[in-house]
Amino acid sequence: MSPQKHLAKNNYDKAFQTSLKKLKKGKNYTDNLYILQIALREQIAQQTKIMQPLLDSKFVYEAILGMKMSRELQHQIKAASKFTGDYFIKDYRRLIKEEEEARKFCAEKCFNVGVKKLEASLSTGMKILAIKAINDFENARFFKYKNIDKLDSLIHASREAGKIIYSVEGYEYISFFKKWNKNPNNLVKIYNKNDIDTATVDCFVSIKENRSAIVNSSSCSFESFCEKVQDGYETITEQVTVTNSDGKEETVVIEKEVPTYREVFGDVTIQKSEKRGEMSVQIEVIPNSQNCVLSSTSFSKNLVFTAENYEISGDIDAIPSHYISATETLPHDFVIEDEMREALHRQVYCYLMSDMKKFSLTSRWERIFSY
Repeated sequence: MSPQKHLAKNNYDKAFQTSLKKLKKGKNYTDNLYILQIALREQIAQQTKIMQPLLDSKFVYEAILGMKMSRELQHQIKAASKFTGDYFIKDYRRLIKEEEEARKFCAEKCFNVGVKKLEASLSTGMKILAIKAINDFENARFFKYKNIDKLDSLIHASREAGKIIYSVEGYEYISFFKKWNKNPNNLVKIYNKNDIDTATVDCFVSIKENRSAIVNSSSCSFESFCEKVQDGYETITEQVTVTNSDGKEETVVIEKEVPTYREVFGDVTIQKSEKRGEMSVQIEVIPNSQNCVLSSTSFSKNLVFTAENYEISGDIDAIPSHYISATETLPHDFVIEDEMREALHRQVYCYLMSDMKKFSLTSRWERIFSY
């Protein structure tokens, strides 16, 4: 649809986009510039009516929406300025000023909310409030809060107040959490029960591995096969009618060789062996403060391994090839146990990590849109 038709239907965004596209291609410069200016002027007027209350809002999320709308209008004005020059410069400067004022409001608001949450955490012992305060302070940083040193100091204080301590009994699992402890964004810290003062622990976690069970079983079956295989050639004669050089038909006798076949028989004894392994772990959780959010649970892992071996009798030419070349063995019991244990380690790790992520710091964009 042409820019004129979009403009006639009051579809100002489409009119702006299509006229800008035609201007970039050098088509109907005067007409398209006229449509571009009208369409952009109408967009600015319409969007400002919606955007202004958002920018003046006392809620951070609404102010953010207003800033996003302002930024989109700024992009449109910049895109059109190649053809409009300074025609919209006053609007552009107004949008920048309003966005800056909204940004300052968001920074101050996030900072003040963070201070209140940190104070509440210190007075109540609820560490989750300190962790949420970190998110608020990081939001304030994103909005370019004026006092960075003060902000950094409060973030450090919030990290200290928000550390959640898990004491884990089950030494094999401790190594899985070493990387987690090194990440400053992970405010849950995991220690061996012998390496931490129990008075500081929020959650005691005991991980007990139950004894593994490995069951062996086997079965036997038989298959018989019959195949025809070529064992040579024989000469046969036959009469055929041909046309001689005089154009007359005559009957001649010819000889030819054809393959001969014989039947061969073979048997296969199929020995099937199977190992089934089972192992489980029990996670027992004892809360030591209001900050423990874990719950007791258990995990199990089952593995099945099978192998087939064959004994051949009779003529090998009658046996399908996959019975001839296949030789399979079952893994040793300790290999099965190690594989099950490793799988359970991963399950336990994922369980604890998924719970701990409730206390992890969110990404910048998650922070911005969490209000």
